[in-house]
Amino acid sequence: SAVVVLLTCWASRPTPLRRSLISHGRRVACHMAAATEPAGRRMVTSGPLPDLDHCIQPDGPPGFYLPRGMDTTKRKPVLLYIPGIEFSGFTILNQLDRLDQDFEVRIFRLSRHDRTPAADLHKVIIRELAPLRAAGRHVVLMGESFGGALALDVGLRTGSVSRGPNQIVLINPATSIVRTALPSLAAALEALPSGIYETLPRFIPQRARASEADEDPVDDTGEPQPGGVARRLSQLLPTIEQLPRAIPQATLAFRLRQLEQLASDVNRRDWSRCRVPALVLAADADRIIPSKDEGERIVRELPNARLLVLEGKGHAPLLEKGVDIREIIADAQVLRMKPAPTTDYVADWAPPSEEQLRNASRTLNNIRRLTSPRFFSTTAAGVRTVGLGGIPSPVDQDGKPRPLLFVGNHQIFGVTDLPILVEELYLRKGLAVRSLAHPVAFSSREAPPHVPAPGEEKEHHGIRGMGAALKSGNGRSRPFQGRGMTGLPGIDYRTFGAVPVSARNLFRLLQRNEPVLLLPGGVREAFKRKNERYQLFWPPAEETSDFVRIAARFNAIIVPVASVGAEDAFEVLLDSDELQNLPAGIGERVRSAAASVPQGRVNETFITPLALPRLPPRRYYYCFGQPVDTASVNPADVAQTRRTYLGVRAELESCMHWLLDKREEDPYSGFFARVVYESVSNW
Repeated sequence: SAVVVLLTCWASRPTPLRRSLISHGRRVACHMAAATEPAGRRMVTSGPLPDLDHCIQPDGPPGFYLPRGMDTTKRKPVLLYIPGIEFSGFTILNQLDRLDQDFEVRIFRLSRHDRTPAADLHKVIIRELAPLRAAGRHVVLMGESFGGALALDVGLRTGSVSRGPNQIVLINPATSIVRTALPSLAAALEALPSGIYETLPRFIPQRARASEADEDPVDDTGEPQPGGVARRLSQLLPTIEQLPRAIPQATLAFRLRQLEQLASDVNRRDWSRCRVPALVLAADADRIIPSKDEGERIVRELPNARLLVLEGKGHAPLLEKGVDIREIIADAQVLRMKPAPTTDYVADWAPPSEEQLRNASRTLNNIRRLTSPRFFSTTAAGVRTVGLGGIPSPVDQDGKPRPLLFVGNHQIFGVTDLPILVEELYLRKGLAVRSLAHPVAFSSREAPPHVPAPGEEKEHHGIRGMGAALKSGNGRSRPFQGRGMTGLPGIDYRTFGAVPVSARNLFRLLQRNEPVLLLPGGVREAFKRKNERYQLFWPPAEETSDFVRIAARFNAIIVPVASVGAEDAFEVLLDSDELQNLPAGIGERVRSAAASVPQGRVNETFITPLALPRLPPRRYYYCFGQPVDTASVNPADVAQTRRTYLGVRAELESCMHWLLDKREEDPYSGFFARVVYESVSNW
């Protein structure tokens, strides 16, 4: 029986592992037996599976090969195909006869024992790509699973069609692996005796698929579970029968770890700069990774991506009946897809229309009625005044413009207080302040266009317009939920002048003499832990004082601006640290989800705390601190810019503490007293 063989192979292992196997032996036997019975979905192939032995790369460096030879006329477009984790090209072989009619196909391969880090594989692909593009060849880069993550990596690195491929096709890209349990399979493989790995195909039928109740590859103590490992492997590759010949055990474990690192790295990049058009093919019956959900995420993030859901297909759709990749590419008109227009958030912005201003004001008026904000400012002489009179003019004595850089603190979430600050500066001072915002505010787009599936009526092959509804898993349509909004109706960061936070964008804005709002504390300050109210989390001056150097470059005036009140509007139940440490795999899912969010700062963790609103809301207070004129600051003097940086921070903290004290003296800081007074006095 399967258990007898597994126990025999395991007998030489240390006692704890042996005990673990014996205790789970009966369950493993059940899993092995269940794999031979119809359980869940089975893959129906388009024909006999190719012989994997013909696909395996002999020993040698990574590279491309041409299974049908080179197009001597050089008139056909080139299709660079990057396979899944075995890197053999196995899954595309049955498609070659059709593809060869339209493309010169080149397949990327690795040898069985190749352990080139995933972070270096893009170099091999770009080396193949660059001379083709230099010679004027049309190149489509197509990646499947692991190869899909690599293709996206190349697209993000090259950025534009002038340097990269003309188009990208992503088939079930494995960028979502960080949100699955697959990374744990690597540790289980490393601990599993090679004898068991070599005999797995004997007990698992070819193309077996997992049942709904799938066993983890490791238990709670970290011991490998052979049954769980076997079933995960039966899902991971299109054919388990030839697994040991296709990829050795140690190599498979290595590549799983590399895939996890690659996916995390790709997900943390700024996708908005990629201009290469992409078609994403996502199978809704993929039992390995959440391909359909990931496809929807990708078309939201990439500026020019379309989604085609392959209904009823699994993780290896190129092997399945009814999937003709040549027809899909032709029907979607991939070769005609044009690069996305370049978005210049700095230069292309125009002030909002009167209607947009009215819509925003209607929303903010409701918040103002609840929070009755008060504003104070500080003159150059250090005198506090009511209102915004202490804010310096953006024009010097000679009538020449000077940029203003407002530097503030992040209250928790920052959803309601920051829009009021920006609006007040516009209404009272006529300053259209450009905020530097986290990249996540710019990662959403309209609903992804619809690409018809093969078999739809030809008259429906047109792309549905922007704003179309997506189809959820139950067939009901649901509106697309964007992430670029502030969370307040009628207020969008981009509409009101925000740009992705970066030193380059700050430089360009100040160069144009535009007023700018910067919150140096970033995500760490916005998503505070418990008991961290009204604390600053700026980077140390020794690490960076960039905003001071850039401000000094353009003789900007730095104005610290403190805000209090919104920080008291929420009670944190679980902060980011506590969420990451939740049991039952919840913490791991939280960390995986955070890994897919683009970063505004190196090594930041974008995990929103779990919080409840505290009612009634406290009053909002704002104080503009003593201005810091950088005309006398030498941007090349590191010591001086650090001192200025620390001085701005100290002034901001002083303003915060002053506001907190001022609030204690305010007889109308409480909600009910304030509402009664304002109602009686018609305030």
